[in-house]
Amino acid sequence: MNSISLSTLLLLFLFPCLLFSQNKNQTSQSRFDSIFFDAATNIAATDIDRALRVADSLYLHSDSDAHKIRSLMLSAMFYQTMGTSDKTIEYALMAEEIAIESKDYNWQSRILGFLTTEFHNIGIIKEREAFIDRMGEVIPKIQDETQRALMYPMYYQERAIFYLENKDDEQGWKYIELAKKHLKELPDSSTKFMLLGLNERVHGGFYLIREEPDSALAHYNESLVFYKQAENFGEYALDFLYSGMGQAYLMKEQDSLGLDYMRKAEKIAEESENVPLNLEIYEVLYLYYKEKGNTQAYVEYLEKHKELQQLTQDQKIKPVEVLLENLKEKNQKLQYGKTVLLGISIVLALGVIAGFVWHRKKQKKDFQRYQEVIAEYRKNGFVSATTISVPDAIPVEKQPAEQEAEKKEKPRISEEAEQKIVEGLKVFETGDNFRNANYALADLASEIGVNTKYLSQVLNSNYGRDFNTYINELRINYIINKLKTNNDYHLYKLSFLAEECGFSSHSKFSAVFKAVTGITPTRFIGYLKEEKGISA
Repeated sequence: MNSISLSTLLLLFLFPCLLFSQNKNQTSQSRFDSIFFDAATNIAATDIDRALRVADSLYLHSDSDAHKIRSLMLSAMFYQTMGTSDKTIEYALMAEEIAIESKDYNWQSRILGFLTTEFHNIGIIKEREAFIDRMGEVIPKIQDETQRALMYPMYYQERAIFYLENKDDEQGWKYIELAKKHLKELPDSSTKFMLLGLNERVHGGFYLIREEPDSALAHYNESLVFYKQAENFGEYALDFLYSGMGQAYLMKEQDSLGLDYMRKAEKIAEESENVPLNLEIYEVLYLYYKEKGNTQAYVEYLEKHKELQQLTQDQKIKPVEVLLENLKEKNQKLQYGKTVLLGISIVLALGVIAGFVWHRKKQKKDFQRYQEVIAEYRKNGFVSATTISVPDAIPVEKQPAEQEAEKKEKPRISEEAEQKIVEGLKVFETGDNFRNANYALADLASEIGVNTKYLSQVLNSNYGRDFNTYINELRINYIINKLKTNNDYHLYKLSFLAEECGFSSHSKFSAVFKAVTGITPTRFIGYLKEEKGISA
């Protein structure tokens, strides 16, 4: 049996649009594309978890359905790379839901193709067939003639592969011929040659079913010719091709050549964690060694096959089945919820009116605070909780009794030592150490070269701050500066902003930000976007 994967092809359709749209103008589109491309090509290569956070942030800050779909599919592709099938499918289904609501048939067809591949990868045949059917229903609705012409051969190839997997060569042959017919009508391009290579590879698979190895090899060799004409040709395209060639040579009893190709395919499949191909290779090899009487090799590959099957069942199939069942229950509950919602809509409407009035008042108050913050920042280059009208802000003035008690407890400090600390604090404020989440009073005292008691005294007497208040204000002002000067920071999640300036969690960051400025960071960013004329 032979089959192919379309996930890489879907990426080929994604990135040309992305690259074409990039330009130097700092528009919402170009900023999105810049961050998207960096996450997909650079960040993901070294830190997949961070790449996922960036993709999630892009989704949360997307200003269009197309951006939301691309962000979700970026996450789906990252999860696919990690081998987390349930998350891969979950994010792709979320993207499909948006594409359906926005009637974006082009993206619907791409996502359905992506999902059919993922269901194939984990061996859930029923769902795979259903998504192929839906793909065939959506493609005729694509208005862009070029995109529709590209999607048709991919759909026909998926159909052909499905019948190839079920060893129905008559039906499969029909669809592979339809794919070939559509491909001939396309202008020459790297994508066309890659699709032609895939087509020839599947064609060769049907000859393997018929046990005609010479005809299979002829198509496999033709596939290799097309692959090499594609600019994006890489070793990933050779995995199933080598397996098919290996099986064909074994069928011709050219064992040495056949095993050589099978081992090449095995190496690529194990490095890429290609489950369907690994299962195919292990099955071919354990059957071969069983026939040859090589018990040791037979047992080795039989155990590999059983182990991978069980692993796939436990770690991929079961989680996906749970996901699909949960989604089914969720849809049923949503349908029930719609009925209930209709009955209480009048009551909610009254609540909305009251909430709107309250919200408008709060917005006006928050905007006044925002203006105070910006005015203070422009005037002094620094925002302090004591310089704007923030209720319950960080306290500075203390009762006389408290001040008297502190005077008794204060250690004596010379003017020279005090000046040294003040100068040291000025140097510290121009650096980045305050962005270290674990930076403590002792660290700052060591950096300046004084003891912690003297440092605390100077902070309180000269700045009216304890250490935590002092360093947290530096962090908040750092982020305010970034938000003012770098529009990319408007797209990041609060968790990223928190980590960037030294907070251990986004909740703590949000609390301190509001204590210093009087408004939440989300609202501050919103007002800042409005001021700069940037779409929300």
